[in-house]
This record gives sequence, C-alpha cells and structure tokens, in this order.
Amino acid sequence: MPLTDFAKKTAQFYAPRFEVEIEGKTLKLEKIITQISVTEKVDEGASFSFTVFDEYDLKKQVFKWLESDLFQVENKITIRFGYENKLETMIEGKINSVEPSFFSGEVPTITISGHDLSFDYLKRSSPAEPFRNKTYSEIAEEIAGKANLQPVIDRSDIRVKEIKKQNNESYYQFLKRLAEEIEFVFFVYKKKMYFVREYEYDTEEVTLTLGSDLISFKPTLNTSRFLKSVEVRGHNPKDPSKPIVAKAEAKGLISGEYIKIGSLNKKIEKPPEKVVDNVIVTSVSHARKIAESILNRANQALLTGEGSSIGMPQIRAGITLNLERLGSIFSGKYYVKETGHTISNSGYTTTFSVIRREL
Repeated sequence: MPLTDFAKKTAQFYAPRFEVEIEGKTLKLEKIITQISVTEKVDEGASFSFTVFDEYDLKKQVFKWLESDLFQVENKITIRFGYENKLETMIEGKINSVEPSFFSGEVPTITISGHDLSFDYLKRSSPAEPFRNKTYSEIAEEIAGKANLQPVIDRSDIRVKEIKKQNNESYYQFLKRLAEEIEFVFFVYKKKMYFVREYEYDTEEVTLTLGSDLISFKPTLNTSRFLKSVEVRGHNPKDPSKPIVAKAEAKGLISGEYIKIGSLNKKIEKPPEKVVDNVIVTSVSHARKIAESILNRANQALLTGEGSSIGMPQIRAGITLNLERLGSIFSGKYYVKETGHTISNSGYTTTFSVIRREL
C-alpha cells in the first residue's frame, strides 16, 4: 500500500502523537517528554527510550516524576505511535533503566529506557541446560511456555538426540542459534514468541517513493562476502567415519556466477565455495538446512541499505518495503531488518535498515 493511502487515514501526517501507558495507567506526557523513540531489530528484539522534564515541588520538597511510583524499574510499559486517534502499539515491555540528570540552574531531566517483554526471561544469562530427543520446534515451544509467552511455532523435522544451551548463554541467544541452523527466524512481538520460517507481520506491503514519502535512501552493493555455494560435511554421531554431506547453491538475485539485479548483469570471477566441517548433524536434511542458512546469511549482504521516511508506525522490522524512483538496480522490494521510530519537537520520523531479496 502506498503511503498516500495511509495519509488519508492520518490527516496527511499532521499532528503526530504518542501514548505512554505504565502499569495500566495512560499518561498525558506530551508537554514534558522532549523525545521518545522505539527501536526494533529482527535479531535482537525491541527497546525504547524517552526523556522527561521533571518538576520540583517546593512545598513538599520532592520531585514530581523522579519520586513517582510510575517511573520505576521493572514497571510494565506500553508505547503507541501514530496520528490523531489512530495509534499503533510499538512496544510492550518493562523499564530497565532510570537515569536522572541534575544541573544547577536548569530543569532536571529523567531518561527512561527498557526492553520488550522477552528481556526478563529470555535475554538474561542462565546455567547450561540440555534438551534431549526433541525437535527444534518442540524446544522453542517449551522455552516459550517457561517465559510466559504465547508460542507461534512452525514445525521443523529436525530432531536431535541432545543439544545443550551453554552455560551463561541466554535462551534468546540459544533460540537464535537454533533458528539460524535450520533457516528459521526467532523474535518476540508483544506477548508472543515466534519461531517460524518467515519473519513477517500480518501487514500490507508498504511502498515509499523518493521525492514524496521516502526522505533518504543509501544502498550498498557489495560482493565481498558473496558465496557460490556452501557444502556441509557434518560429524555423524552414529558413524564418525562417514560424514553427513549436503550442499546449497546460490539462487535468486545470485545465480551460478552471475549477479542479476534490474539492469545489472555481472559475472563474478571465481566465486568462493565454502566447506563447513565443524558441525554435528543428524541427517542430510539437517545438514542441508545449515548449508542454506550459512549461504543465505552471507549473500544477504549483497545489497543492503539504510533510509528514512515520514513517520509511519506501519514500517516495522520484518515487513516488506517497496522502494520506488531509485533506478532499475536499486528500486524494488526490500526486507526490513531494523527500524527506529522517533517523535520529537521536530516531528515524527522513521529510519530503517534493509536487505534486498528475491520477492
């Protein structure tokens, strides 16, 4: 959907608004918050930060907000962005940090920051833990239950005799590692934990046009990490003398020894082929999944970009952006890996980092 259609629903992007809810109480903070931002990353989750101008009550000899029960660590918080009455939830999380600043002769400020709900259980280091005779999906579902998150799980056929979460490795790092091995994606959104094949919200594709709603875009075309293929020769626990072998070949924007993007059709001389032999696998399909994951992560860096647009809460990590008027090579569909939404005295802007992929 073009942003011109969104604009009709949001008073042409005038009057951006935000809403902060702490411990179930919606606060009117527009006049005392100087800047508020929410950042989302596919592989790290979401975080938030905002700064509040405090007030000192001379009669009571206390600060209004610093000593309030609301702006305290561990409090649950929900932040919404949008225009007029059309607000979208950007993050549900907890306050992890409260940083006051005091300067003589100036109004004191408090910077409040925190993370999404995955942080408490999933992101803190914990002791080693083995998982036996389970599929990767069953492991993810078990951890989601312990974290009190609703699991959204795609089934995988990779079953392992035993796999161990290492000592001081967080569940978040562990699940991310498992997801990468079988080319799944893992993330937490609101109160749901996803362990799925595709990182996609149930939202429409967003189209941005340079000179209209796309403010800036800086793409990078880089072939330094390009791989023609990856072969996995995994250790076979049942017979160490016979490795389990599988191979993945480049495809999509990269085919064989050629890069084909729009009008660009270039041959790469002697593209590298990688062999991986330091992994334990349980089957040929397991080895193939690992090979595909390594290959795709390397080749995702072929065409990347960073840009900014008019503030739009619909632009989230995991959606597809269709960028127009950038020439035949750089126009097209991109996968959003990271977003930053900021509302300040200057207005509402959205920044994003993307990768180009075949869609």
